Amino acid sequence: MSGTPQKLEEALESGTLTLRFQPWINLWTDEVVGVEALVRLSDENTLPAESFLPPYGDETLMPRLGHWVLDACCRQVAAWERAGMPPLKMAVNVSVPELLDSEWIKTAERLFARYNVAPERFEFEFSERVFRHETPEFAKRFEALRAMGATLVIDDFGTGCSSLGLLKRHRFGKLKIDGRFIQGMRKDEIDLAIVRASVGLAHTMGMRVAAEAVETLSQRTELSLMGCDEIAGNVYAPPLEAERIQKMLRTF
Repeated sequence: MSGTPQKLEEALESGTLTLRFQPWINLWTDEVVGVEALVRLSDENTLPAESFLPPYGDETLMPRLGHWVLDACCRQVAAWERAGMPPLKMAVNVSVPELLDSEWIKTAERLFARYNVAPERFEFEFSERVFRHETPEFAKRFEALRAMGATLVIDDFGTGCSSLGLLKRHRFGKLKIDGRFIQGMRKDEIDLAIVRASVGLAHTMGMRVAAEAVETLSQRTELSLMGCDEIAGNVYAPPLEAERIQKMLRTF
């Protein structure tokens, strides 16, 4: 269930937002290679963001939230670097209002400079839903991100109505298969075929391919045999606090 603008505004004003980090595992090396930043309420940190985010975003609040998330992610990357952690990729979701904001790229540049972190450490994820609102400015902002060295990721692949057109129009570095197909592929031949075709398509187009919501060892094995590059899900770990990510890297 989606939240309300009031709930998000209260969280931004009161400073009760926090981040959890979903580890991403390289299936070829079995190493943690990145994390996805997931925003939570401090007092309800097990609930997904949908519990307090407005259903379709808010032209004022979502850019504020996006700024808060990117600031917190840059600060965390800098802290991990100081702690001597391996250079993990940091994945950040981007909303429609952020992409429509003419100052968004400049804001990202300022934050990278403020915390002295490299844009190459970041992966910006764009759900297919974002492209229902696509404007000519989108391509310019994507190109600016690529010029910085950041990776562009198409998220929730397979759930929209123009997936192949998106891959033709924009040069993504990674394709993330929607978790609903991963959950269904062991019992539905269509889901299995979609996952297998997505892996092949991504590799043919020079993209890495990732699968989310991997819950079982059998799913992990199936994806490995297909040649999937990265996975995330409870088969390895749920979203974790920053300190637990550091501990996981010491013991993984």
